[in-house]
Amino acid sequence: MLQSQLITLIAERPAQFAWFLGAGASRTAGLPTAGDIIWDLKRRYYRQEENREVSPQDIQNDAVRHRIQQFMDSRGFPPQWSDAEYSIYFEKIFGEDRERQRRYLKGILSEEKVSLSAGNRVLGALLCAGLCRAVFTTNFDSVVEKAMAEMGGLSLQAYSLEGTTSAANAFLNEEYPFYCKLHGDFRFESLKNLSADLASQNEDLTKAFLACGTRFGMIVVGYSA
Repeated sequence: MLQSQLITLIAERPAQFAWFLGAGASRTAGLPTAGDIIWDLKRRYYRQEENREVSPQDIQNDAVRHRIQQFMDSRGFPPQWSDAEYSIYFEKIFGEDRERQRRYLKGILSEEKVSLSAGNRVLGALLCAGLCRAVFTTNFDSVVEKAMAEMGGLSLQAYSLEGTTSAANAFLNEEYPFYCKLHGDFRFESLKNLSADLASQNEDLTKAFLACGTRFGMIVVGYSA
């Protein structure tokens, strides 16, 4: 399908579609992707083990990345781009200390660093106008909440692993707009984005996502192939 055809289809019946947002949807707002975070964790581990200063700016240099990756390979870490990288490096840096992990993510994903893109603003406007009824995301930042606040002055509460209200019941009762963070919210303790966490993901959120798939078409944004 051509992009123009997709745009026409969505524009005709926007409320018939739900949105599933990946890291790319937040990167357009100036926030790092999972890949960016992995490289920052590698930088921190390398600096810690080798006692050598490597700044966040240095890590953008291909030669520096190559040197760090060679060091990681020599230590038996997963190969670059392995699905295991994210979990391994978080565990190496933070261990079981979820509060340190939360503070780290709060620092790099803080709302003060968000600069909404046109796409973020359009989604916020659709939510405010009732033309988008459901959004799911694997992100744990506040980009969507900020977009809705700026575009319509409205607040948006996310269903997540920390919630006490049933997300599945809320969706089935059509409590729109419905916004769900499948991996949790960095502002709370129970952020779930590591391998062990994902294996035991909240069943209620899963039910809500499956119910959404039977009611709406799904637009997937911010995921690379």
